[in-house]
Amino acid sequence: MGVNKKNSCLKKGIFQIIEFWHSILMTLFRCGIYFIKKCNPLMVCVSTKSATRFLPFSKAQPYHNRNAKQNGGFTLIELILGMVVLAIVMTIMTGLLAPQARQSADPVVQIRATELGQALMNEILAKSFDENSDRSPPWQRCGEGGAICTETVNFGPECLDNTKTAPTCTGSSLQSRVNYNDVDDYNGLTLSDSDFKNSLNQDVSDYYKGFTATISVVYDGDFNGTADTDIKAKLITVSITASNNETYGFSAYKGNY
Repeated sequence: MGVNKKNSCLKKGIFQIIEFWHSILMTLFRCGIYFIKKCNPLMVCVSTKSATRFLPFSKAQPYHNRNAKQNGGFTLIELILGMVVLAIVMTIMTGLLAPQARQSADPVVQIRATELGQALMNEILAKSFDENSDRSPPWQRCGEGGAICTETVNFGPECLDNTKTAPTCTGSSLQSRVNYNDVDDYNGLTLSDSDFKNSLNQDVSDYYKGFTATISVVYDGDFNGTADTDIKAKLITVSITASNNETYGFSAYKGNY
């Protein structure tokens, strides 16, 4: 609902910009026609019952023809010059508005990238700290009571065959995303197109056309943003590359608790 409201406000803003420039163009057009009528003594529009003729203005012409020119409409030259002026102005304005039209899509892309990054981060943080951490009483943490935390080289999906350890097993022998149970299972995961699903496991790839997501997980017990071997915390980094080829980064820590 929030995204729809923002898209509606964005469209309303674009329409207001178009109306603003339209009013400026019409004003310039009217001013151009006015000055052309005042400054063009070459042609006079003379109306007859059968046709309208365009005659050159001269001193020998009766004075009432001057009034006919002022009150009878536009001459052919005035119309041509007006169209030329309008074409020039439209070319300039189009050149100014085209970049703004492209930039107007950036906020929508940024909102979608933020939503996707935050959704993936929430999914990861909902998992336990480590495969060897207790998920039921007595809630023993890895690194205590003989439970060993997973080594960095073994980060990634666990092997479905308990007799093997990753990365020895690959492909279908590895856990799928729906079976991930700790944060380091997501290390090295890359998502795109049909991989994007909502909380109901429904395909939302049409909403994220051209988006890709990559995830990395490392130990960072001193919280300085650099990988180490301290098991106090794991640093989770989600990178979203949007359809405009811009990359948006999201980081969070999962503590060993």
